[in-house]
Amino acid sequence: MADASCRDLSATVARCVQSLAIDPKTFVGNGVAGTWHVYLKAVDSDHNVVGKGGLYPTTVKRASVLAYTTAGPEPVVKGQTLTVTGKLTHADWNTQTYVGQSGKAVELQFRPDGGSYRVVKTVQTGSGGALKATVTASVDGAWRWAYKGDSTTGGAIAVGDAVDVKE
Repeated sequence: MADASCRDLSATVARCVQSLAIDPKTFVGNGVAGTWHVYLKAVDSDHNVVGKGGLYPTTVKRASVLAYTTAGPEPVVKGQTLTVTGKLTHADWNTQTYVGQSGKAVELQFRPDGGSYRVVKTVQTGSGGALKATVTASVDGAWRWAYKGDSTTGGAIAVGDAVDVKE
């Protein structure tokens, strides 16, 4: 644990920030993901307790990864069907590996050249976290997957795959 970094706000008040790195290899399993309650206390330079706090909620989540996005065929003719695939995995603290997440809602997003990403549709992950959607090709741009996460697993956004649409 790193030392706290403090900044005086007044003669009697300081704001302190301290980070705690958590190694998932030391956890007993996936069940520890979720809401934790942290107890805070402040100690002065003489080791006297000068303040205590209650239990403050914080969330510990497993990491998730959108492994890849592939859109094809490439190039594609305007009006033809384009298939976009990917895979959603998350950290399994029981096995120290990443495993596929089935039954999760993941957004398929599109960004036309020079534009911003927008949601096209939402797809449920299949067996092993597999993602697949079909869309109609209309303009050049990039396709990607985005997962918002849940109460025990963080969100993830895949790198987009650019597609050239021919007239």
